[in-house]
Amino acid sequence: MKRVRPNEDSNIGVSESSSAKSSASKRPKSIQACASCRKHKTRCELLDRSHHAPLRCHRCEVLSISCSFESIVGGPSPRPIGEVMSTPEKRQNLGEIMIESLNPPPAKDALSEAADSPSPRTQSPWDFLISKLPPDMEDWTAAPMLAIRKLESIYRVDQLSTAGRCNMTLEEIISPDQRQYLLKFFDLHYLPWLSLPETDIGSDPFLDLVRCTVASRHLDPLSRTTVAPALHKLTEEAVIRHVFNPCPSPAVVLAFTSLALWMPLSKSSTSDTYDNRLIAGAAVNMCISLHMNQASTDVQQLTERIEGGEVSPQLQQTLDVAESKLSQWISLHNVEAIVCLGTGRLPSSQLSDLDVRLNRPLSTATLESSRVCRLIVNARIFYITEAGLRLKLQGGANRTEIFYSEVDEILWRFDGIQRISLPLPVVAEHENFYFHMSIAYYQFCRLLFLTHSLRQMRGLSSIASGKDGFYKLKKNGSSFALRCARDALSSSEALLTTICSISDRTTLATAPDSVFGMITYGAAYVVAAKFMILHTKKVRSLPGSSDDLLRRTADILEQISPSPDHHAAHASHMVNSFIDAWKNGLEEDINGESNNPTPAEPTVDQSSPSTSGARGGEPHVNNSMPTSWMPEEVPAPGIDGLDYLQGLDQDAFLSADFWQFLSGNSVPLPPNPNVPPRYNG
Repeated sequence: MKRVRPNEDSNIGVSESSSAKSSASKRPKSIQACASCRKHKTRCELLDRSHHAPLRCHRCEVLSISCSFESIVGGPSPRPIGEVMSTPEKRQNLGEIMIESLNPPPAKDALSEAADSPSPRTQSPWDFLISKLPPDMEDWTAAPMLAIRKLESIYRVDQLSTAGRCNMTLEEIISPDQRQYLLKFFDLHYLPWLSLPETDIGSDPFLDLVRCTVASRHLDPLSRTTVAPALHKLTEEAVIRHVFNPCPSPAVVLAFTSLALWMPLSKSSTSDTYDNRLIAGAAVNMCISLHMNQASTDVQQLTERIEGGEVSPQLQQTLDVAESKLSQWISLHNVEAIVCLGTGRLPSSQLSDLDVRLNRPLSTATLESSRVCRLIVNARIFYITEAGLRLKLQGGANRTEIFYSEVDEILWRFDGIQRISLPLPVVAEHENFYFHMSIAYYQFCRLLFLTHSLRQMRGLSSIASGKDGFYKLKKNGSSFALRCARDALSSSEALLTTICSISDRTTLATAPDSVFGMITYGAAYVVAAKFMILHTKKVRSLPGSSDDLLRRTADILEQISPSPDHHAAHASHMVNSFIDAWKNGLEEDINGESNNPTPAEPTVDQSSPSTSGARGGEPHVNNSMPTSWMPEEVPAPGIDGLDYLQGLDQDAFLSADFWQFLSGNSVPLPPNPNVPPRYNG
């Protein structure tokens, strides 16, 4: 479908095979597609733009990324958003800044050109992270967890040697005592993560191999250096044999489920391309071949027969088997959600309402009921998240209200599952630690959904242009983007707080590999918020305990890591790199201010004790701010005062009122003569 763009003479998409379009928009025959489209093997179309604008293909224009065609018309130019910010009359409004913060930065050449220009360049608060990512992560906000994995590879430490083809058996690699130790360690510290009710999993050679391989992370350094590479190689060869097995067993499914959560740490032939999502998908296919996805129907029918008076040992045994299959199916779905969410791929397994309801109360009185409770609560968290990530804002401004209502519905459901999950670590009589981790899952999923919503709203920036455009981004009197951004910051800090408050550090070291990516992403969002404040208002302190929280998180991750090549150690290095990037950015800002004491544009007086609301007292607003930057007509405030917060300042540099709202500071706002007194009833 052809897109119609405002303020352009024409926007006719030109395909590669087209030869009848205007010669002004044709590309040379020697250039079949731009570099980005060739790399991703996607269709490349040119837009017939005004001669004042750089030549860009349709895909690069939509994704707001650098296009190699720009060099055809004299090289890349700064992003259009920078042009909007260059004059006060065309400044972005409050909502646009929050949405634009998720945009990828300009290409390196564009940054250099903007730096040489007297006009200020728009900075992204994500620059500290994007600068470390490889060039192929152009729009990393679509899959933030994949970006974290890419970043982790930079800090990877390979302690273990690469093993060749392994011709030994498990018994030849480790001694009987080591084997017994590793199996018990896995069952005690790793198996509870799957929340499977206690059952006798029996003795399966492949499952035993996987259990020993995962638990070998905790061997002493000398033993691990000797046996771990051979265990990893033997496991990879066994995976290849079992993935095509037409008749898998529940034990094999459990082995694949475990491998999806805990990937090999050694650098073997396939570890660089190891995709735990594919491992989880293979386990899902095995479950379907064993009809585990139909277990809830079997459980319901068998339960009705028993309740109807048909009682026999054989029937009860059949019910026990069906319940075991159902638990394994739900557990696998949760595992697939853990490894897929945030990577751009939703889980292939889908749960029905019958899978997680079955009219059984959530109880934590026994170990088995606690694990079933955890299964259902986690499944609900991931179900809500998947539904939220499927929301798309399409159709332009006429669909914004529908989208806002859908987002509100998801957040309302998140609030409901939070009410259920929050007390569980306190009231549970068994395995309280894993209920703490359910809360961490909830906080990450809420953060992921909110950033997804902000990314969808990024396309609304064109709606926000003009005098009244900003108010089209509102819902119930407040900026919807600001609400999502503040909620996301609270969720990211809550995630780090939950991790830091866990006392059982030994068990935390056995967390699934993806959990450490979740923690890293939470830290990244906090640092991005700090950069947002610095870039937009020159406020160098985010009210709260974010600095201490980041340092504590990095220290804990380093302490719990059993080895330098563990994912916890990688996460600690990444969080520390975020902290260092923030310190460097802060130092550069201070040095830049000392070299240029006269600000280019009026800002909130930083010498006042209430610039960011961190010191108390009445906030002081720079009276020299031009009145032309203020909205001509400020709407009457609602009871909650949010209209006032978003009606003060629509310039590109967010006002101190916004940061007071974002940080939840209780310092009162200065009176505004244009707004009637606030209702206090």
